[in-house]
Amino acid sequence: MDKSLIPEEAVKGLIIETLKARNIDIEDLEIEKLLTIAPEGKGDYAFPCFKLASIVKKKPVDIAKDLEKEILELRKKWPIIRNIKAENAYLNFFIDWDKVFRSVLLKEKNLPLPNLGDGKKILVEYSSPNANKPMHLGHLRNNALGESVSRLLESIGYKVVRTNLLNDRGLSVFQALLAYMLYGNDTTPETTGEKPDHFVGRFYVLYKEKEKEQPELEEEARKLLKRWENNDPQVRKLWERFVGWALQGFMETYEELGIRFDRIDYESQIYDKGKEIVRRAVEKGIFQKGEEGEIIAPLEKHALPNKVVLRSDETSLYITQDIYLAIKRYNEEKFYKLIYVVASEQDLHFKQLFTILNLLGHEWAQRLEHLSYGLVLLEGGKMKSREGRVVDADDIIQEMIDLALREINKRNPELGEKEKLERARKIGIGALNFYLLKFDPRKDFLYKPEEGISFEGETGPYLQYTYARLRSIIRKSGIDPLRIKINGSLGGEEEKIVKNLWLLRKTIIDSALRNDPSILAHELIHLAQLINNYYHSTPILKSREKEKRLLLIYIASNILAMAMKLLVMETLEEM
Repeated sequence: MDKSLIPEEAVKGLIIETLKARNIDIEDLEIEKLLTIAPEGKGDYAFPCFKLASIVKKKPVDIAKDLEKEILELRKKWPIIRNIKAENAYLNFFIDWDKVFRSVLLKEKNLPLPNLGDGKKILVEYSSPNANKPMHLGHLRNNALGESVSRLLESIGYKVVRTNLLNDRGLSVFQALLAYMLYGNDTTPETTGEKPDHFVGRFYVLYKEKEKEQPELEEEARKLLKRWENNDPQVRKLWERFVGWALQGFMETYEELGIRFDRIDYESQIYDKGKEIVRRAVEKGIFQKGEEGEIIAPLEKHALPNKVVLRSDETSLYITQDIYLAIKRYNEEKFYKLIYVVASEQDLHFKQLFTILNLLGHEWAQRLEHLSYGLVLLEGGKMKSREGRVVDADDIIQEMIDLALREINKRNPELGEKEKLERARKIGIGALNFYLLKFDPRKDFLYKPEEGISFEGETGPYLQYTYARLRSIIRKSGIDPLRIKINGSLGGEEEKIVKNLWLLRKTIIDSALRNDPSILAHELIHLAQLINNYYHSTPILKSREKEKRLLLIYIASNILAMAMKLLVMETLEEM
């Protein structure tokens, strides 16, 4: 696409051309980073002249005034820039949004996004449930964040590999397996009618209950784990079947949420790997032996606590397998970046892991990121599996669907049951994902499901309703928007809508580069409010400017749909 038609590119190009004409060195100026959105009524983009002051040895206010006239002369090459005005230390740029609408949005029928990633590969690791129980509310936040970040990165040109690490061999898995062996009576999810991961989870809960009366069960579970590690064929066969049920249940939940993975790594296949890497690091003097024979990564020089990477009995720890898995993934995928979506409780672990990989000489370790997210709290504090303070993910999903169904029955009781259920699923899951994503990922929040399902306010259903309302207006018109050819210019309110549609482009880029879908979630609510106000206050179907306004809401609906998809939401043509 012609860069002169992209507002940010046009402004940047005009600034560069003006500064070059004055022989001002722009090499370290970073114009793109300096460019901001102008305050309401003062223009559309603003360029601060403070950094130029040290280059040209003038006051920023004087620089802005000097540049104003010269920049106005060069403006003719950049037709979408309507005007430039110096105000204090800023150059304010006014965009012709009518031209942007006609030359870009109408041509694309959507919001064009830049190819910043250029096909570079990013691995995003998220979800990573334990195969001894169903996923819970915390996993839902993790899943929503991981999937949304993946979609955001894809939207700006990165190739994303969605990655999941299944914890399928920890002691808790064998505790659940032991309970099944003792009390399962050869039942299966099919014979009991339970969802497979809930079936597995029931035996973990049963184990915890029995352990209180029979503490010796813990030693039995450890022996079972040891038999598995020694490749006991009977234990291996039963374990494979048991863990398979858990995975089957997880996959059903992922499908309901609209999530898929390109790569699944299994702890059972890597838990004992990494030992050789650790031993070689000792030989090279990178790691050292402790007083009791354990191997330690010395990290105090890097302002971190030292980390044991191999026990004295030569058994692995999580850090041992994580070192191995990171190297394995790089060797197999040659990724540009790897993002771990893991709760903030593991902040220290990932700082230590990244530092260790650097010490081992892996330059790509500089491009590892930990998307550290806060906890989802319940009334009375955080979730605790062992105390039963856990809300199952499937129960939450069903609760949101039920809440949506109740609202649909109020609004559209005449709908068929199949249609009601399909709408309820889209609304309920969309509401849940938006609710989980609208909070700053790094902050804790209190879970209140009724706040997420409302059709009004800052919610997913409000966005879905806005989209459905726009599509309804288009259907009622009986006109195919793709066949409309408009005459006349956009009015003030319409240009405001176009401006805010366009600024969503920067919001999507910021959300993607900062791994923060909440930025997009909040801006999308603001945009939906503007659009709602517009069609409530402006005649569309009975207006002489019907075609022009229909085209505007058609483009707006397409952009809303694209942005909602990035937040792991589906659209509905009718609510």
